[in-house]
Amino acid sequence: MVYTRPIRSLEADYHRWYDETHLAEILAVPGFVEARRLEVMKTTLTPADDRDGCVAEFIIESDDIDATLAEFDRARASMRTPPCLDPTSVLFQLLRPLDAARTV
Repeated sequence: MVYTRPIRSLEADYHRWYDETHLAEILAVPGFVEARRLEVMKTTLTPADDRDGCVAEFIIESDDIDATLAEFDRARASMRTPPCLDPTSVLFQLLRPLDAARTV
């Protein structure tokens, strides 16, 4: 998962860049098989803080996560960071499922 937020007043540029450019860049990296963007919601249970913005969830299928992340790091060198992205907001977290998905 990657947390990011746009520079205030450049939100439209940020969403356009993410949807039209960046998701395709990431999905071109071998092992990255699915992507989805989510907006961080403010509620009474989760009040506004410095983690507002968006979350990009990437599904990675790999038998060697270190090699896959190394390939991502190589690919990242050719990805541009647009002026609409707040670089101080970027937070990358790698998560692994502990069990199978459940439904009600």
